[in-house]
Amino acid sequence: MDDIQDIPLNRPQAELHAVNANKTYALWGRATGKSNGGLGPRIVNLFDKMPRAQIGFVVPSYIMGEKNILPNVIGFWQNQMGLVDGENYVIGRRPPDDWPKPFIPILDYKYVISFDTGNAMPILSLQVEGSANGCNLQALVGDEGKFFNERKLKEIKRAVRGCNKEFGHLAEFQSEWYFSDKYEGDVEWMLKKRTLMNPKLIKAVISMQIYVDNLQNKFALTNDKTILVEIIAKTKLLDKVRQNMVFVSEANAEENRMILGDKFFTDQKEDSTRIEFNVAINNEDPDEIENSFYPALDAHHYYNEPYDVDPNKALIIACDYQWRISPVVTAQY
Repeated sequence: MDDIQDIPLNRPQAELHAVNANKTYALWGRATGKSNGGLGPRIVNLFDKMPRAQIGFVVPSYIMGEKNILPNVIGFWQNQMGLVDGENYVIGRRPPDDWPKPFIPILDYKYVISFDTGNAMPILSLQVEGSANGCNLQALVGDEGKFFNERKLKEIKRAVRGCNKEFGHLAEFQSEWYFSDKYEGDVEWMLKKRTLMNPKLIKAVISMQIYVDNLQNKFALTNDKTILVEIIAKTKLLDKVRQNMVFVSEANAEENRMILGDKFFTDQKEDSTRIEFNVAINNEDPDEIENSFYPALDAHHYYNEPYDVDPNKALIIACDYQWRISPVVTAQY
């Protein structure tokens, strides 16, 4: 993992990493690049900044993590970073003995991805009670946040502890980055974080980071030690500011139109309902529910007559498990 890789980023992806807030909530529409430009680079950056740390990867369930979430992130590692399974990382088994080990040992590797940097990434399911028990994590990342239960997430956050001596000065230490689109789920807990943002501070951090990037380019060309001293000083200042920052990043698929092509948007509009397209692709806030039976309930949907039920006769009950609602059909002879 020592090779330098050129990873192109779109605007929200670049902004996300430039801000590098300790608490980050990326609410991005589908096809905006959550895995390739968000989660994947974030995990690599955490390993670079905190070698031998444990980074918890939060998923709604192990099944969803295995089938829908992790394959995209692993694909980024393999296709963009050139990492090789068995050489740079191993999944669900003890890593080779000659690899560096996490500062806090791992005893059970069943739901752990281990890396040749000495980092470990326990997979933590919100569906399994106590999935973070025994973990000592230095940061968290998570995908499909719209399916998170915030109360259960707080239980996992209690496992974020340890290694303050090694990493306590970094913006990445005890950080939490969560990703999600807004369609068909509960993103209210993430949307509420908007009130914690300081827009002026965010702009200032981006400007300072651009300045530091330019200094690094100058240092690479000149090897001027005075430039290096300034880089270190500015980076320390940025770390201190970022440790208490909250950033809610919002973007839609238009940011990736150059990659996706016009046909993607035409097809999505044809194949989606109006609400689905507006929320899932355009990343608008969800303000109504599709096929909403109960919100539209009025006198046209039911009747209430006296003596409608004979208390002396049995009820005939059938459950009807539909897509949106599960009505209980009840009748009598």
